[in-house]
Amino acid sequence: MNNFINQKITTANTIALIKVGLLGVLSAESWYFSKIIASKINIYVASSGYEFSALIISLLLLFLVIIYLIARDFYLTITKIIRSKRIDVAIMFFTGILISASFSGIGSNIYTKIVASLTTQQLLILILLPIVLAFLLFARAIILRIYKKDSEIPFFLSDIEQKSKDDDLLDFSEGAERFAERVYNQGSPDSMVFGIDAPWGIGKSTFINLCKEYWNTKYNKEIIIYSFNPLRYENRENLLEKFVDGLIRVINKNVFTPEIRPIISKYSRFIGSKKVTFPFFGLNFEISPGNYTVDDAFDDLESTLSTFNRKVIIVVDDLDRLDFHTIKDILFVIKKSFTLPNISYAICYDTDNISLLEKEQIRTEKITEFLEKFVNVKVSLYLDNQVLIKYVSENLAKVLTGNSQADPVLISKAVGGLIDIYKSKDYHQYLPFVGDVRKLKRLINTMSLFELEKTDFENSDFDKQDLIHLLLIYINYPNIFRKIYNTETHGKRGFFSVQLPYDDDYPKSGKSIEHEYKNSEAYKKYIEHLSENQQFLLNKVFDVSKRLSQIKIDNTPQEIASSYACFNGGWTDNRNLEEYLNLIVRLSKPQKRSQHKFYLNCKNEVLQGKPVKEILEREEFSDTNNELSHELFWRVITNSLSEFNSQVGSNLIIYLLNNITNHSFFSNKDIGVGLRDDLVFFLIKLLDQVGWSDSNGKHYNNTEEYISEITEWVFGEKRHKDEGVISTLGMEERGVLGLYDLLVFRLYCSADRGGHEFNLQRALSKHSDPKAPTDGLLNNIAIVEIRKISQKIFQLFENQYINANKNIFDLIDRLTLPELTGKYISFVEAKVASGEVKDIDKRVAELKTRMKSFITYQLGNSMIKSGIGCGYYDQIGAQDKNGIKAKINNYLFDQCFNPVENLNNYEHFVDYLLINFANIFSPQDDRKYIPHIDEFTKVLDKEKLFEYWKNNSVAIRNLNLELKSKVVFTANYNASYKDDVINVYNELDKMMLEDKSETNA
Repeated sequence: MNNFINQKITTANTIALIKVGLLGVLSAESWYFSKIIASKINIYVASSGYEFSALIISLLLLFLVIIYLIARDFYLTITKIIRSKRIDVAIMFFTGILISASFSGIGSNIYTKIVASLTTQQLLILILLPIVLAFLLFARAIILRIYKKDSEIPFFLSDIEQKSKDDDLLDFSEGAERFAERVYNQGSPDSMVFGIDAPWGIGKSTFINLCKEYWNTKYNKEIIIYSFNPLRYENRENLLEKFVDGLIRVINKNVFTPEIRPIISKYSRFIGSKKVTFPFFGLNFEISPGNYTVDDAFDDLESTLSTFNRKVIIVVDDLDRLDFHTIKDILFVIKKSFTLPNISYAICYDTDNISLLEKEQIRTEKITEFLEKFVNVKVSLYLDNQVLIKYVSENLAKVLTGNSQADPVLISKAVGGLIDIYKSKDYHQYLPFVGDVRKLKRLINTMSLFELEKTDFENSDFDKQDLIHLLLIYINYPNIFRKIYNTETHGKRGFFSVQLPYDDDYPKSGKSIEHEYKNSEAYKKYIEHLSENQQFLLNKVFDVSKRLSQIKIDNTPQEIASSYACFNGGWTDNRNLEEYLNLIVRLSKPQKRSQHKFYLNCKNEVLQGKPVKEILEREEFSDTNNELSHELFWRVITNSLSEFNSQVGSNLIIYLLNNITNHSFFSNKDIGVGLRDDLVFFLIKLLDQVGWSDSNGKHYNNTEEYISEITEWVFGEKRHKDEGVISTLGMEERGVLGLYDLLVFRLYCSADRGGHEFNLQRALSKHSDPKAPTDGLLNNIAIVEIRKISQKIFQLFENQYINANKNIFDLIDRLTLPELTGKYISFVEAKVASGEVKDIDKRVAELKTRMKSFITYQLGNSMIKSGIGCGYYDQIGAQDKNGIKAKINNYLFDQCFNPVENLNNYEHFVDYLLINFANIFSPQDDRKYIPHIDEFTKVLDKEKLFEYWKNNSVAIRNLNLELKSKVVFTANYNASYKDDVINVYNELDKMMLEDKSETNA
């Protein structure tokens, strides 16, 4: 009863009831008007026999009316009116109907005259007009629905806030529900203003959307939500009117309160200081409200709102994006109205950003004090690093939902450096770049634009930290990124990238030898004028004191040298920084075969037991490419041997032994092949480090007992009797090329060659002689060490060549390009066909010459100098009286140079001498290559040479070889028959004369 008494009878209530009464009158009048029209049409239908057609048209009209009412939510409107329990409105509506009925239609006479003046056809056409209009509207809606274009899947992540709890990726749900419950305030009519204070990009809009979802789910019948976003209105001058109009629409949509519009409109005109006018002949005349004041308007509004059974929550988003004057206007409206019952506000803003809007640059403290006058309760939102880590690592697939072009797995690798950033102690310095979701989305969108996620990061050398930092520079400071690009691409280096001692502007410290990386003076001066944030990002990539403080130039790990963006050429061929820049600017992704990490991954696969054959059959190791990929693979393998167990080590050794013949002997860089010699060295490393194992299956306890397995590999004994190195490399079907491999292997084994294969050398020494020295003079160690292997190799040579009467020089001359290049013949032929290699015949000749010289020298010399020739040893025993040298000389003179076997052997003799010219220095310090007897007799026995020349010199001279255009190509000097043969003859004649003089003496 008290509530009833306290309710105020307002003008708005009276006007609203009058309008309802008039609506009742109009409804009844419509009924009477329809009856008159129907009466005339019924006469026409009955007289013409159109009853069935009339029935169909009536049903169609009824159907369209029903569809229209459903489309207009007529049922919900009726339900809303009923639930309002406005008996006064119902009574007034029916009163209007009774008034009309009491007159049997107030305008019935007028309606009769109008209908009578129209023909039946005219009436039918007028009736059909709404039917046709409705049909066209529904037909268009159906057509548009059928041919509606499917929503295209977006390529980029939009900046639209999340709408539902299911899409919550920032763990806001719990806090949003708690906040929403507090705003509801147990349904109390008391009004409050709640503030949500957070920087841009944190997720204020998402947070408030989660609140809306909570209200709509739990308090759907108790709450009306009005969302007002001032940014949607281009013209901000009438912002208050738009705010009020939207509020009225939302209230009327949810609650039947016909008097609410005039009351709120009056109140808004008062607080907006807007006068009511009416136009007349182009002039606006002011209407005075009389004695009706703002307090009266407030009392009327309060009286109306107090009858609400629902609470209105007004959400104002993006307040901080308005100008300061507009913000003050909106807050003033809130201040004037928040005391009204059943209305509360939730306002989203950023205090720091508001402080930047005022021209006077008000301090944040003052802005906070200003807002406190309007906001009763404030919450602040925070995104800590753990939330962002989860966003990037766990929820990235959800973030990319709808983007079919982006692979979340690959994106996560591309942004992998972010995880480290969020975990680092410098995280606070990254906040301007990746401290909120909006910035993070921009970074991901940039990666999608550049298709960075399609880069094979698993097999590339890109450092995830460097890539992220360069991307952040690209996004936030394009002018700086452009400076990096202009100074570090197309062969340029040294402005941002590290400096080396031989660089022109390398900062000298006065030391005689420099071993440290340094930044250029230009870089140091450049960053002096940059902001703190700009310096921070640049130094994270390029500052030597931070990145390379503990690393010396001559001791840089390959993983760092091949991946850090601060390197861009110099002592290494890798232009790391340029690859980063080209990846970002040109979408240029490096090939796997050029990336050190790719080979590390291959090594790890070998470590896990994958067959080497399966790995090296991949496209990256294809025969159509040069051997560089194979070389890099084996270098990584041999640099990681401590990781392999004996089984994997055995597999590597066996594979290398069986497949070395696939590779080429060419070593010229422009051809790009020539790995075969290096593979022999890699084989030595494998034997030394993984060709044995201790009792634990490891390679730690390298006692003589355990390393003896190495010699089992070398000589094909015991555990490795069917896979010996000597028997495999020197197998007869491999021919002279296998012999060359075997002699290279023997030479690399020698302790005095400067190698560090301590296990291999010690094992070979003890195999030759259990009492062999393992320390002291290297020559003494080497003599014993390679005695047995030298004897074993000579035994193989004797069986395959001497006893078989094969001329080693003939065999080498008959070698073809495919035999010399292995599986890489197509690559070399392509180089020749393209013109990149123009002198392939000369190169082949040089290679054959090298093989002749190397094989004869290794087998026949008896010197102890940087390797010991097989000729130093006897065929058996340890007397070392040069028995093998004598055998080799017999083979050379009796078979290879013997004209009885073949007259062409004279040329083999001459060629051999031309190959073995001595090099001397003239007084002018110009290198000269001349024939010299001392050089010839390093292998050839002087007495046998004397006898051979004595018996064959005339026959050789009679061949007139000096008239031939033949050239014997060597790596150092190309000896021609025309220019050098006579000099050879003269040197041999000189030997004869000197011998004769010594005999006479």
